[in-house]
Amino acid sequence: MQIALAAKYIGASIATLGLGGAAIGIALVFVALINGTSRNPSLRSTLFPQAILGFALSEACALFVSAAISLYSNGFVLMGILYVLIYVGAIAILFLFILSLLNIEYNYKGTIHPLIFTILLICLIPLDLSYETYGIVENVNIAYPFNGLLD
Repeated sequence: MQIALAAKYIGASIATLGLGGAAIGIALVFVALINGTSRNPSLRSTLFPQAILGFALSEACALFVSAAISLYSNGFVLMGILYVLIYVGAIAILFLFILSLLNIEYNYKGTIHPLIFTILLICLIPLDLSYETYGIVENVNIAYPFNGLLD
């Protein structure tokens, strides 16, 4: 029993390190963007705050996802899912709040033709009709009978 627990902890630490590597990769992209904007003074004032905010957002999300993976691999499935939903959602809301404070001016170049929406609806309606919601709920109820969704 102790070997299985040790294997779970080792797997969780490897997953966390892997996610940390992905976060470093994302950070390198933002560092390259910051480096490019610092060499071009005309772009620095427009892109630099967004680059810093994007870097902070991606690092925070990677941190919370790695903690959720650790919780999930240790058997706390619901806590891992709730951790991601609550904290990453809170970071997204804060990120949107900061973006609203930046007062970015948008230049609208035109409108989208209504034909695009019609084609999109024609493509998406068959997907909606073929989606079996009842089957998914029934499978969840079979796997976890304490839910009682169909009772």
